[in-house]
Amino acid sequence: MYWELERYKVKIMYRLMKISCLIATLTTSAAYAIPIQHTYNFTASGFGAGSPESVITGSITATFDQAIIGNGMSGMVDAISLVADSHIFTVAETIFSGFGSGGIMFGGAHCGASGMCGLTPDFWLGFDSNNMLNGFSTFSFASTSTQNFYYATSLKVVEGSMNVPEPVSLSLFGLGLVGLVVARRRKGEGQA
Repeated sequence: MYWELERYKVKIMYRLMKISCLIATLTTSAAYAIPIQHTYNFTASGFGAGSPESVITGSITATFDQAIIGNGMSGMVDAISLVADSHIFTVAETIFSGFGSGGIMFGGAHCGASGMCGLTPDFWLGFDSNNMLNGFSTFSFASTSTQNFYYATSLKVVEGSMNVPEPVSLSLFGLGLVGLVVARRRKGEGQA
C-alpha cells in the first residue's frame, strides 16, 4: 500500500512537471509569435528652402510580429498622427513594409512605402528598428501643389508605447488550474 501511494505521488509530480514545461514553452514563445502593437513618435526638420513645413512631428502605431522585422514582415497600421503640406494623413492612406534585417518603412498609399509621387499627399518614413538612435533613418514628403519632394536633414524616431502580451499571467493561470485539479483529486482520495 505504501509503495503504491509513493508511485502515485511520483506519477502526479511527473505529470505536473510535464504540464508546467508545456505551459512555459507555450507562453515564452508566445511573446514573439503574437503580433505586438508598437507606437513610433518622430520629429523631422531641416527640409530646406521652399518647404511649406519647417518641423513635422507625428506618430504612427502599427501591429506586427516582433519576430519578423525587416524583409517579409506584414501587419497593419492602427493609427497615425501626421500633417504635412496641410494634408492630414489617415490610416486608410498609410501602409508599411520591412527592409533589410530590422528596417521599417511607412509611406503614403499613393505610391507605396518604397516611393513617392508628386502632386499627391504622400510621405516616406523609414528607420532601422535595431538602432533607432544612430542607424538609418529618413523622412520626406511630397508637395500636393508641385512636383517637389522635401527631405528632412534631421530626424529623431523614438519608440513610444508597446503593448506586449503577458506570458507570465498565462502560466500563473495554468498553474492555478493544475493546483485546482490536484486539490480536487486529493479531496476525492480522502473521501474514498
